[in-house]
Amino acid sequence: MAVLGILAPAFAAGFSVAASPGAVNLLSLRWGLKGGARIALGIGLGAATVDTLYMALSLAGVLPLLAAADWLESALMFVGGGVLVLLGANSMRSGYSDTSGDTSVAQGMMDRAPYAVGVSVTLVNPSTIAAWLAISGGILASADLGSGGIPEGLGGALAVAGVFTGSATWFVILAGIVAVLRRRAGDAHLRAIGVIAGAILGGLGLLLIARGFADVF
Repeated sequence: MAVLGILAPAFAAGFSVAASPGAVNLLSLRWGLKGGARIALGIGLGAATVDTLYMALSLAGVLPLLAAADWLESALMFVGGGVLVLLGANSMRSGYSDTSGDTSVAQGMMDRAPYAVGVSVTLVNPSTIAAWLAISGGILASADLGSGGIPEGLGGALAVAGVFTGSATWFVILAGIVAVLRRRAGDAHLRAIGVIAGAILGGLGLLLIARGFADVF
């Protein structure tokens, strides 16, 4: 029961953060519909890896230090915003073009290394740090990592494993949804999704950049 008391809230935290609307889910859906469930799952597992990393850093006491560094938050806003604007522009370009002949840089990245894309986009998203800082100090604080005779180090490892399992579970579900939708979507639907998703991603990127300028100036 002590193990379950650690794993359950950690799993719930990982699943809830992964399932929250955001750039990674949008990327997984958009490029998964275009290239297949494998791409959606690869992007998602990359994001799950970063979620797990931030949870581990939080338990080690490092994440609060990162969150307190104003310069880092501003830098992530500029970098993360630029990445989202670039991906959004590529998505819109792909949507306007013939899907069978698209050879954009973004498409090549998604085909070759979707996992790396998921890691990169999540790593430079400042809201990810804020989310895990709040969760580790809230939801997971309710699980006593040293309870029930379990060493605190082992309890921390169980919490980190639970976060990854919860996050990965959501992205497995999302990849399954993508696989079903992809069989039913025609080229016109895919092009429309590319344009809409690109506009949203670009808008999120511009919003991050604007927040960065507001913090600096």
